Amino acid sequence: MAGDGTILVHLDLHFTLQDAEKAVFYEGGNIIGESLTGVFRRENVTSGATYTIQCTPVSGVGASPVSQRQTVSHAVIGKAAKPADVTGFLLAATLTGVQATWNAIADIDRSEYEIVPSGGTFGTVSPTYRGKALSFNLGLLAAGSHTFWVKAIDTTGNYSTAYTAASLTVNAPAAPAVSSSVTKTDYLLSWSAPASTLPIDFYQIYVGATFGTATLIASPKSTVFQNPVDFAGTRNFFVRAVDLAGNAGSVANASVTVTAPSAPTVTAQVIDNNVLLYWTDTEQTLPIDTYQIRRGPVFASAEVVGTKSGLFTSLFETAAGTYTYWVVGIDSAKNAGTPGSTAVTVSQPPDYVLKADTDSTFSGTKSNMAQDTDGSWITPVSTSETWQSHFTSRSWATPQDQVNAGYPLFAQPNASPGYYEETIDYGTVLASNRITVTLNTQDIAGTVAKSCTISVSANGSTWTDYTNVWEVYATSFRYVKVRTTFTAAAATDLLRVVGLNIRLDSKLKTITRMVSCNAGDSGGTIVYMTDDATATGLKLFLDVDAVTITPQATAPVIPVYDFVDIPDPLSLKILLFNTAGARVSGTASLTVRGF
Repeated sequence: MAGDGTILVHLDLHFTLQDAEKAVFYEGGNIIGESLTGVFRRENVTSGATYTIQCTPVSGVGASPVSQRQTVSHAVIGKAAKPADVTGFLLAATLTGVQATWNAIADIDRSEYEIVPSGGTFGTVSPTYRGKALSFNLGLLAAGSHTFWVKAIDTTGNYSTAYTAASLTVNAPAAPAVSSSVTKTDYLLSWSAPASTLPIDFYQIYVGATFGTATLIASPKSTVFQNPVDFAGTRNFFVRAVDLAGNAGSVANASVTVTAPSAPTVTAQVIDNNVLLYWTDTEQTLPIDTYQIRRGPVFASAEVVGTKSGLFTSLFETAAGTYTYWVVGIDSAKNAGTPGSTAVTVSQPPDYVLKADTDSTFSGTKSNMAQDTDGSWITPVSTSETWQSHFTSRSWATPQDQVNAGYPLFAQPNASPGYYEETIDYGTVLASNRITVTLNTQDIAGTVAKSCTISVSANGSTWTDYTNVWEVYATSFRYVKVRTTFTAAAATDLLRVVGLNIRLDSKLKTITRMVSCNAGDSGGTIVYMTDDATATGLKLFLDVDAVTITPQATAPVIPVYDFVDIPDPLSLKILLFNTAGARVSGTASLTVRGF
């Protein structure tokens, strides 16, 4: 029943009715119930309390007088026996955590159950659980072995004699089996869900040489991970699962190897001054994004002259010589492969004619250049020093002090860099020309590096620059600006510039047309020298050098052309005459050559 003032379940009282039909029960003068058998159950009694109950028999003639009521007083004594021990205590992992379950004890006055971690003291520590239910979710437990105890509690507050224990080991996720592959431009990691006591929440993916130094790059919830390849060589990936409790599992490793493009086999065909380059496909792990073409004897310093997505390109060379061309594949991850090369010999381009040949008088802009007594120019030297400051600024008292300092020539130490710049106005816009710069120099001391920038402009204000070249093919320009730069590697290096030549070579153009000449055309049949043979087409010639007309007839025909030799000519007229001097109609072949 109860002890220590705890509310118990009930108190059963028995009265004799004799000849009465029923009994009415009183407590403190108030009716608390009635019974046909004389048995009365007083609910919610308290240990240590005394209850006085009166019973009045009721017959057919009515209730007995108060004086005939039966009275009983009963003192409630707490239950001496403890509740039974709990049985069937189990721990099991579920989707929401570790679930504890147990069987109900048979005691009629059971009140609650209490769960504490193993080693805990019932009734004195904060319990993991206390309640009337027969199950409880212990939550998401960390990896390791977990043991809990359970006892029953009766309504008096008595605990079971012995606790019942249950244990469960929460294992962190095992290492997943990871596979890797490369698909087009991406790498793909995939794995199956590994064994785990608690459900897996997500996965962690790391990249690095070792797991201890690796960098976390993703935390997907799926069992696949795809990402663009942005590397070459072998890259290590590490994958582990993390369960709902945050327990990180064992690590699995997978590697992805990306091979850069291979070296292409490069072949070439030369037609006049056109170089046709062909090469083989170099794709390896990743698709080729583009091929880079370079020109120069050494790949590292060769000039980039173009990029192509296919396996062919053509290049136009404006000067004869032997050229080495390089082709290197660049894949989708921007990995440059091994270059392949071929060397070809290009003859002097046909139909180029000298149009301008200028020997510089060095009247342009100079920096750190001083003229010698023979008219040549010494560079790079300081032109702001006086004879006195040349010595005093360096604390030299005599020329011998300079020699002792390691500078045997007066112009030493130099003032690198120096440069000379000159602009030439050719008077009219030129359609297309090859510009060649030739520098005549002599080494005085050491080696001075020489470079050239050629710039062209149609208006003298907006320029197109070609850096580190001595020759360039340019179109639609009137002005040419040349800057030669002189850079010394050591303070003693000096150079003598003897001469500078700037040359223009024009490509000779030729058009050939069949013209139907009408004797009725006033002043002759007009032929337009444009790209589409109309008055509004693009003019083909800056200047015309020669016109040849060949009549297509069985009888003698004399051709005559009417042409005004002006810059940028648009057209000419053709007239056909017979031997009697009369205009005739017919067909003639026209050939025009010029620049």
